[in-house]
Amino acid sequence: MSGARHWRVGIVGCGAVGVALADLLAATRVEIAADHGVTTAIGLVATRRGGIVVATDGAPPGGGLDLPAIAVSLAGDRGRRLPGAMSGRAADAIASAPVDVIVELTPLDATAGEPATSHVRAALAADVHVITANKGPIALHGPELRAEAAAARLALRYEATLMDCLPVLALRDAAIPVGGIERFAAIPNSTSNHVLDAMARGEGRDAAVAEAQRLGIAEADPSFDLDGWDGAFKAAILAQHLLGLGTRATDVERVGMWAVDPAEPAAAVAVGERLRMVARGDHATGRVSVGPERVPASSALGAAGGFSMALSVETRLAGRMDLVLVEPHTPQTAYAVLMDLLAIDRDARLGTVRPGRGWQDPA
Repeated sequence: MSGARHWRVGIVGCGAVGVALADLLAATRVEIAADHGVTTAIGLVATRRGGIVVATDGAPPGGGLDLPAIAVSLAGDRGRRLPGAMSGRAADAIASAPVDVIVELTPLDATAGEPATSHVRAALAADVHVITANKGPIALHGPELRAEAAAARLALRYEATLMDCLPVLALRDAAIPVGGIERFAAIPNSTSNHVLDAMARGEGRDAAVAEAQRLGIAEADPSFDLDGWDGAFKAAILAQHLLGLGTRATDVERVGMWAVDPAEPAAAVAVGERLRMVARGDHATGRVSVGPERVPASSALGAAGGFSMALSVETRLAGRMDLVLVEPHTPQTAYAVLMDLLAIDRDARLGTVRPGRGWQDPA
């Protein structure tokens, strides 16, 4: 480990995904050092209720903040202030904290993407790389934020905004380097998928939503999922990244689940089909949409049941590719963040993005 590259990480927002990320970083510490030459330490934790805590030791290898302990403290009492916490704005703390990359995990604001967008911009202005699991900044302001990051030679990664750890960013970047993607179809919202399958079995919509909430998949207010807004935000990001369009969430044609006749899911099953909330994008027409539709049960979209999510892309040269992530939960969202961190390290080694502000590479 003495020759490992060291990344100081700032966590902004520390809910369920933050807790899962704390567990994941602890569990994989030895593996990512041995296999990827990477060590991490936590230089900043900022939460709305718990306050802002900065590592006073500068977050060196083996140092920094105790993220698992912080996550447990926050999970145990949502109103508790963290020991030694300061008040203030996370955007201000990012500029001076000992961090090379921030992970944005705050709740989504579907109107303006705040305060997450301000956190992203503050990081880029301070020469700090960004990983966001918050859809708002990318779905609402993606084109300009990517331009800001590119101008500063900084990474802006957002795998966790889409379909947990299904490798959407890597699909385009690594698997389809030539030819491009012409169109996509996706099941991007696990709550809607679960509810439609439950309705097909004769269960009530409300009971299915309650089960999704109990498992931590759906929010306390599930309307963002059921109205199709989560799918619209993800469809916009998919269109930006896979098709190179400037689509924003408000541009997406959206039909929510409330338009579904309660008998429709079972009727689809009876003829070998499945009712799914499908996001679609087409490069040639520029049309991006999300809404309920019937798909063949044997297709990737039809076979992805329950909380599973799926992506199907049609490429110009490589044909059609289907990817399915089976029954993901919060740990898979945290895994997407780790995927992005290792991708940033790779790109910094290759010189396509700049090293972190305090990047160490003794080798």
